[in-house]
Amino acid sequence: MITAVLAGCSGATVQPDGPPSPTATAPTASASAPAPPSASATPPKPVAAAPPGTPTMLLAASPKGTWIAKCEARTDTDGNGRIATWEAHTKPAGGDTLFPYLVDETGAEHALDAWIGSTDEGRHIAYVQEGKLWLRDTQTHTLRDLSSNGADVRTPSHPYEAHRALTFGFGSAVYLRGKGIKTRSVVLDLQTGKTVTGAATPGEIYRSERAGDWLLQAMLIDDTNGNGRLDWPRPVAKGRMPCAQPGTAFPEFLDRGDKVTLRAVPVNGKPGVVLNTLVATAGKSLIFRDQDRVLKQWKNRRTHEIAPKDCEAKVIAVHHPTEVALIACTKDPGRPPLELVGIGIREELGIDLGTARLNTAIAVERLLPLYPRGNATLVDFQTRKLVPLRAGDQVLATRGEGALIRSRGALYWSTTDGTRNQLAKQAGDDEAVRLSETLALVHQTVIDLVSGKRLATVPKDALWATRAGRALVPASAATDESVALGPLRWVGPQSPRER
Repeated sequence: MITAVLAGCSGATVQPDGPPSPTATAPTASASAPAPPSASATPPKPVAAAPPGTPTMLLAASPKGTWIAKCEARTDTDGNGRIATWEAHTKPAGGDTLFPYLVDETGAEHALDAWIGSTDEGRHIAYVQEGKLWLRDTQTHTLRDLSSNGADVRTPSHPYEAHRALTFGFGSAVYLRGKGIKTRSVVLDLQTGKTVTGAATPGEIYRSERAGDWLLQAMLIDDTNGNGRLDWPRPVAKGRMPCAQPGTAFPEFLDRGDKVTLRAVPVNGKPGVVLNTLVATAGKSLIFRDQDRVLKQWKNRRTHEIAPKDCEAKVIAVHHPTEVALIACTKDPGRPPLELVGIGIREELGIDLGTARLNTAIAVERLLPLYPRGNATLVDFQTRKLVPLRAGDQVLATRGEGALIRSRGALYWSTTDGTRNQLAKQAGDDEAVRLSETLALVHQTVIDLVSGKRLATVPKDALWATRAGRALVPASAATDESVALGPLRWVGPQSPRER
């Protein structure tokens, strides 16, 4: 999300270049950090469930089926005398406004100001309710009021932008405490409950999220629009956040606010670094461009050149475990060739790519699917080799050494050693629903992304599924005239069958 913020803010830079100096340091851990927020906070009271036939969209659900986050239109907000909501199909999206709700692990229903998200396996969830930021452990039924620790619940007014208040990743929750130049990042270890609070910053932290061993912070430091204050790139949302319907138009705030500066802060609280034109983190290292446009990698207070100026490298992806990046050399016209680079590593892959995927700097678990000139290929960051696939293959998901593939209407599991097993004779044409890092749903088929095996078959209108094959289905599936209608309910499991 921070990468997306910077992409929308032209001219975003950080300074100075080179190894850190006393004036180029980021926050250190505070020795007098506030005590962890209360685990016995009293939450707002639950609300009654919506009546049958309520327009409903799924936000997220537990991979174990213990909780559901959803959007519902419960009131006639457009004043036409009926409650109805539709997505953009045969006509523009519209109807009554959808708002977020949570059905927690006890079955109680809550009206939310905003849904924030969950950890991958669904144990911890975060949301804003009645103006407070809540962190819930759905396994121990523990609720933390992070606002009691000064958490800032503000977020930009944009329906498709992730909430700013908290992010999950790498076994931790990162939230922001305070406002303006007094903003601090707080890293909460979800296993131990311990927190590390950042010290003073040179400006206001607009966003903060974990990336490997670093926190990436989008900062507002300079009054670049000259109005005498620091302004967000987008206005602050007011009140309860409506859910975004697919196909809904959203406002753009071009040239609004001050330019965003990106910096990296070590999670362990040691002094951070601010490098010229920071591109990405990679494990314990940072990748940046110097003032001569040379791509460099910084680690252990030493700088290494990983791609020369005449390459004009664009970073496509990074792999945190090996600290290797996939780059495209864009100096010459045409389709840029791809290389894997790192400290002491520069290997040409012998393939090229169109410009649409350039400079995304996404983090890769191990395998990255690419389609150079229409030929499906996997880049294996662990072995630094290419894994060619078959003509017509479409990669739906990857995990470890395996890839979930749709080919000629069927569903397959393919591994880097060449093994290929058919999972279902019909794979449909829908996108895969990534239920967790280890679980996916494709056209009624639940797939274990560790073993590469089919676990269950679910009804065709299933919105979500568990490892055991329980399916979350609406009372009525979505149509061109309406989103799905509630209530949502768990059914099954159904036994696997060949289709």
